[in-house]
Amino acid sequence: MFLSKRSCSLFVFDQTVSLDSIYAVSALELIKILAEGSFFSFFPKVYSYDIWTDDVANDVVLGLVSFLYLEGVEIRFWNDLSLPEDFVFQFKPYVKYWGFYCPTFNTSDYQMIIGSHGFQEAQAKLDRFLSENINVFLHMPLYSYHLDDFPEWIDFILKHDYLTFFHYQKFDLSSSQRRSIHYFEQFLPVVVLPLSKPYLDSDLSLPFHGGVNFEWLFKLAMIRKRLRRFRSFFSI
Repeated sequence: MFLSKRSCSLFVFDQTVSLDSIYAVSALELIKILAEGSFFSFFPKVYSYDIWTDDVANDVVLGLVSFLYLEGVEIRFWNDLSLPEDFVFQFKPYVKYWGFYCPTFNTSDYQMIIGSHGFQEAQAKLDRFLSENINVFLHMPLYSYHLDDFPEWIDFILKHDYLTFFHYQKFDLSSSQRRSIHYFEQFLPVVVLPLSKPYLDSDLSLPFHGGVNFEWLFKLAMIRKRLRRFRSFFSI
């Protein structure tokens, strides 16, 4: 069956569904859907799925990921670097990409925001995943108060060669601020994703939701990136 290169974002909640999204589901509902073999009656069959859950320990998460993998669907799993390493290694055969939330590259602020671990711990875990050839990337929502630190963060990313997706809401930034961000997408590990719709929740700043085709968003970013690198090459 031909799969158009579209994506679907799926939010799995352990108990109460707290997002207003047609693709948000409770673990109990998902268990029933998978048991009945009716998953694609509720959710589209597309090229890839972006999965987020508030309880990675729930067995239904493994059931969902293994089911989609067997259906030939590419999976991106989104969380932060508090995710247990055993979980990542267990799911490695099924998950194509792992997206880890990074709220800041300022070491003094990182733990204050994340709470469960510090920046050095997160970096050590990220390096271990990379050493095991696990496809990981960082993602970070950008706001105007980040822009003074942004060039320094880019230097850090380039030094360590960390693939990083920076995303921002278009209506939050001026045109000059947006231009200053996009200047840096000429560098290989930097991907910039402008978002025309608001984040679903202030505590869940992800560059996708039910109405966003992440595959298309990423494709546009890569086209723009190639054009910028092309112009940069010929301006030398």
